Amino acid sequence: MNTRQCEAELYKKREQVIDEFKQGMVTEENYKILEQWIEEYLKEIREELEIDSQDFKTDSKPDSKP
Repeated sequence: MNTRQCEAELYKKREQVIDEFKQGMVTEENYKILEQWIEEYLKEIREELEIDSQDFKTDSKPDSKP
């Protein structure tokens, strides 16, 4: 799975957790744990996307050698 797909899946999972919390299927304590877990993974993914973006910019630059 690529980074963008992981990010999308985590956003879907976040929505699922919110819905289940609203329906009383998840306790507040568990909701907070899951939300923290999701946010930590999203942070990692954002960092990976930033690195990939920087690598792409570096790879895209034309060589300055004649």
